[in-house]
Amino acid sequence: MRLRPALFPCVLLLALVLGGVAGVARAQALDFKSSHHATGPLPKSVAVGDFNNDGRPDLVTAHPGSVSVLLGNGSGGFAARLDEFTGDARESVAVADFNKDGKLDAVTVAPGYWDDLANTVSVHLGDGSGGFAARIDATTGDFPASVAVADFDRDGKPDVATANILGDSVSVLLGDGSGGFAPRSDFATGDAPVAIAVADFDNDGDRDLATANADAATVSVLLGDGAGGFAPKTDFATGDSPQAIAAGDLDKDGDPDLVASNWSGYTVGVRLGDGAGGFGARTDFTMGAGMFYIRSIVIADLDNDGNPDVATANHSRTYSPLPPYDWQFDYSAVYVRLGNGDGTLAGSDALGEQLSFATDDGPLELAGADLNGDGRKDLVTANYEANSVSVLLQPASLKAVTVGNPVAPLVMYKGKAKTVYGSLRPRHKAGTYPVKIYRWKKTASGTWKKYGYVKARVANYSTYSRYSKALNFPARGKWRIRAYHPACSLHVAKWSAKYDYVTVK
Repeated sequence: MRLRPALFPCVLLLALVLGGVAGVARAQALDFKSSHHATGPLPKSVAVGDFNNDGRPDLVTAHPGSVSVLLGNGSGGFAARLDEFTGDARESVAVADFNKDGKLDAVTVAPGYWDDLANTVSVHLGDGSGGFAARIDATTGDFPASVAVADFDRDGKPDVATANILGDSVSVLLGDGSGGFAPRSDFATGDAPVAIAVADFDNDGDRDLATANADAATVSVLLGDGAGGFAPKTDFATGDSPQAIAAGDLDKDGDPDLVASNWSGYTVGVRLGDGAGGFGARTDFTMGAGMFYIRSIVIADLDNDGNPDVATANHSRTYSPLPPYDWQFDYSAVYVRLGNGDGTLAGSDALGEQLSFATDDGPLELAGADLNGDGRKDLVTANYEANSVSVLLQPASLKAVTVGNPVAPLVMYKGKAKTVYGSLRPRHKAGTYPVKIYRWKKTASGTWKKYGYVKARVANYSTYSRYSKALNFPARGKWRIRAYHPACSLHVAKWSAKYDYVTVK
């Protein structure tokens, strides 16, 4: 990532800080709850995957000298990091099963801070428990800054592509299915490609590439031939110094669109794809405030309305220009513009007036995934200045439940238990006790006296859960029962529609 520092008077800097903080704190319809987790030093990139095969999403980060894995608990929390020390700077990370052993691997790039490790892409083979068993290196073009994974030759094996800043190129390395690669092929891009995206831009079934070219102020689109090769680039203008790019279908026409960042205007430029590899005119949308420069872009449906939305990680930091050099300001946040489904983004284009959410200091990359299993997209940032990731979870949206009426024998005997059962939708986790069965006894005056409840255990069938409990009654007479599902982290509270009645002898 290229940081373009600027010096401002202290009064202006203070105003920008207050404006940015106000944007982050403002009440918003879309909301996230954030937590921060330590990584190795100076993380530049983050990706999501299941590294220990427990069905729960984990995180992997890349930074100078190491790669860190944080194992998820399925609820949006993460264990302390596991580090693999690489000995060189890692600039970008992506995930795939490169050796086809059923264990997720990571791929990183080393741009060339040390000559003996310069211009390298590395596959870190996962051991299935959150660690890495071995590393396989291959060479790239000059100074790789970003890496993407896709099957470029349609052989079912993951391949990689890197954006090479000093090489003005992308390197494509075709995977051999065992973690290694064939010799690379390089394809020209605009000047200084800093970020890369993959999609099928011409709808021919082959994976294509797009790069954000910082020095050329362009996006280069390279159409794949399905055999690992690419046609010469086609360039599309951006604003100045684009640092980030993403592909997604913003207008819901089935054709991938492009979103690239523009540096000084704090905007993203949207170009709608025509399905043949071309793109329409650029429309810019503000996503930031003074000094909140866009570093990364994610396209995802964050509010579950069926329309893709755009989120950005924004960051810069300024320092005192004069002795005693004793102050600094950090500008860090995630900004969101909700999609309208027609290729436009909702909200204001005034600086700082977009939805914004606080992160730890220095978010350089943003990823989106459902980190807590509630069916909603969450966000995570790699925070270069704070040595951390920020996990932004959407508050739970409680689901409705239907509690079937309890069924008991018409006649029972005092102190002798019989099974009472009913249905529960949607299905709940088998073996849990989400339902309470309440009992009432009819008194001589005709009123009903409550006798408390027992918890019923659920078992699962194809489309519903069945709750059941061996229930007894302590006295003879007329009784009634009713089932109740208390509110929990996923579901609302609900009573069964009716009582069931029992005569106890």
